[in-house]
Amino acid sequence: MKSEGINEPNWGKLPAQQKLYYSLRLEELIFSNYHYPIYECVDRWAASLLLQDVMKAERKTDKRRRVCIHHSIVILCD
Repeated sequence: MKSEGINEPNWGKLPAQQKLYYSLRLEELIFSNYHYPIYECVDRWAASLLLQDVMKAERKTDKRRRVCIHHSIVILCD
């Protein structure tokens, strides 16, 4: 998503139009690459849930990296 101009890491804060775009795009990619018809799910719940989980994982990873960097700085300063 960052390569397509989205910098907001929180799925809940994205506008509905962007959520729809990314859900449709994910459904298209999953079907074209894996032939799995998640586009048949009502209200695109499968694509939305996958995107939400990925964004949550990215936030947690970023948070862990910040903590590790902070601890490294503290250790180096001692």
